[in-house]
Amino acid sequence: MSASIEHRKIVDFVAGFKAANKNTVERVRTFDPKLKTWTFEVVQRDENASKFSEELKISKRRQKEKEKRMKSIPDKKNASPGEKKMPTKPKSKMRLNVVRLHNEGLIFKQIGKMYGVSENSARLAYHKEMNNK
Repeated sequence: MSASIEHRKIVDFVAGFKAANKNTVERVRTFDPKLKTWTFEVVQRDENASKFSEELKISKRRQKEKEKRMKSIPDKKNASPGEKKMPTKPKSKMRLNVVRLHNEGLIFKQIGKMYGVSENSARLAYHKEMNNK
């Protein structure tokens, strides 16, 4: 995740926290001169603050469940030989013709123009057909 996305999430969290605690009343309790810190006491807590914390817990729970689901999905590489494989799509005419045209001497750029696709798509179709993928 990029730093700007993480920063945006943090800024959104702080803004949501401030909005949820708008009606919370605090008062100064003590000042510690050694640590140079103020201690505050909550006089009245905003109802939205508890809702905010509940929503935060729910979102964390959903994230954990999502990660757990992603881990439980079996890998195609690790699938046992007895399992059924997904049905493959029938090979397109373009994919079959790309091999023929390339063997006739056309370059991938020309083949791509013929089918209205990029040079890389033509090259990919060729290599997939040659490697039986």
